[in-house]
Amino acid sequence: DHLINPASKRWNETRVRQLFEEEDVSIVLNTRFNLRSGDSLVWGFSRSGVYDSKSGYKLLESIQAIGQSERLRFPWILWHLWKARNSFCFEQKRFTAANIFKKAAEESSIWFKLFQKDQEEESSTRVLDIERAWQKPPMGFVKCNLGCSWSASSQHTGASWVIRDFRGQVMEHSRRSFTETSSNLEADLISLCWTAKDLHTLHWNRVIMEISSAHTLEALNNPQWFPGLSNTIEQTRQALNCFQNCYVEVVNADTNRVAEKIAASVTKDGRFQSYIARGGPSWLNDIILAEVSNSPSSYQR
Repeated sequence: DHLINPASKRWNETRVRQLFEEEDVSIVLNTRFNLRSGDSLVWGFSRSGVYDSKSGYKLLESIQAIGQSERLRFPWILWHLWKARNSFCFEQKRFTAANIFKKAAEESSIWFKLFQKDQEEESSTRVLDIERAWQKPPMGFVKCNLGCSWSASSQHTGASWVIRDFRGQVMEHSRRSFTETSSNLEADLISLCWTAKDLHTLHWNRVIMEISSAHTLEALNNPQWFPGLSNTIEQTRQALNCFQNCYVEVVNADTNRVAEKIAASVTKDGRFQSYIARGGPSWLNDIILAEVSNSPSSYQR
């Protein structure tokens, strides 16, 4: 209301020029308003102010047209816009759009370089991208298959892991449920982090982990592409680095079906109780035996 002259019921031009950049002043002054109607939310990408699929697709196309490096800077741009807003409101300091973008670009570049340096450092954990049938691990290693099932409607996650030795014998398996996971990727990362911590606690130090999510592999290799999950990714990477030797491999879902079926029992059957047990689940024994009998005699990387 302080931008409107109560007597003339028009924009308070002096006040508008004090608060807005010159390039925006004419836009504000030419904007019509109705004092009799209250404020309301509108969709800013259609003439009517109402969302429709056409304007939604048009916005999506505009975002996709932006370069990848610029899209990755969005969190920093938003942060510096917020800081500039607070500086103006509380300290009467004004920052230009160019200045705000420059600061955001500088900070995002530093963040990307730090993660790139971290990736280049030598680590006991290697992440590979392999698709093949299930096979026994080499002697001296255990094979850990990870399962993850996420429900978008309830935001519940079912997670599981199954450990087998070089003979294909199941040593231990576990299941756990998680709540309030907002995406499939977050569920996969949380499941992997939980598994790594469990195996380290159980003193399995030379491990080959098999997952069915190539997206998780991408997040581990390129954390700068997923700033919204940076904490979860970092915790997962740290958990994986605790082993003497650890390899994370992507396999097809059929190869990982034992673990996937255990994880799905949480989201599909409502089995929310978490547990850890020796040996494998009896209801999947036929699949386990079939995988062992079909496994090649020597491990192939």
